Amino acid sequence: MKFTGERIIPKGKYSSPDTPEHIERYSFALDYVKAKRILDIACGAGYGSALLAEKANQVVGLDIDKDSIDYAKSHYSRQNLKFIMGDAQNFNFPDSFFDAIVSFETIEHLSSPSKFLKELKKVLKPNGILILSSPDREITKEILIDTSYKSPFHLKEFTLKELTSLLSKFFKIESIYGQFLYKPSFFNVFSRDISRWLYGFDKKKLLKKTLPLSLILLIPRKIAGMKKDPKPVPLKTNMRAQINIIICRNIK
Repeated sequence: MKFTGERIIPKGKYSSPDTPEHIERYSFALDYVKAKRILDIACGAGYGSALLAEKANQVVGLDIDKDSIDYAKSHYSRQNLKFIMGDAQNFNFPDSFFDAIVSFETIEHLSSPSKFLKELKKVLKPNGILILSSPDREITKEILIDTSYKSPFHLKEFTLKELTSLLSKFFKIESIYGQFLYKPSFFNVFSRDISRWLYGFDKKKLLKKTLPLSLILLIPRKIAGMKKDPKPVPLKTNMRAQINIIICRNIK
């Protein structure tokens, strides 16, 4: 499977330091999947689907990438877990088929988010649960060192307000959680600005050529003013987080 940095592979030479935060999201979802039929959208390498299958009756992991599906089948095979290749914006599942749907870090990759949500609503049972996460565009913008950088994989990133507004057109929003709460101090903002200033002197972009992208793209979370614990926490008024997790109910 080709490694791009977007798909998490927990073990082996392509293991990512971001793995714990992804696993925490799936662990968080376990409370909603017990004894249910689950769809894991954009399942990638399949580790998260396998985790869900420990509690769920049945899990379907879907991904558009054939290499990822092949990897998932060879590494995470279980009796109650099926991996299939498919398009998140055009399902072949029966209506009202799943009790719950998990969609982590997916919607920002899609050309038609509204069509995607319409498909989710169609295959989700009445009163079923959708657990969806996506990075907060405002926070990403604040912690970028290279402010001109745009992810080649993300077609549309959302603020929390934009994401909840879009979701509420299709679902009832029940609760909002966040990972890596963001509350910068003066020192955090000053450190970010100094990093950007120094980066601006690198006219020949030598840092980009010699260092991993993760070391020059984002301010380290501790310096940026984020909590290091990746465990999702309820987002209260005026709280902000790098990753937003929305729990929705399918009211038909």
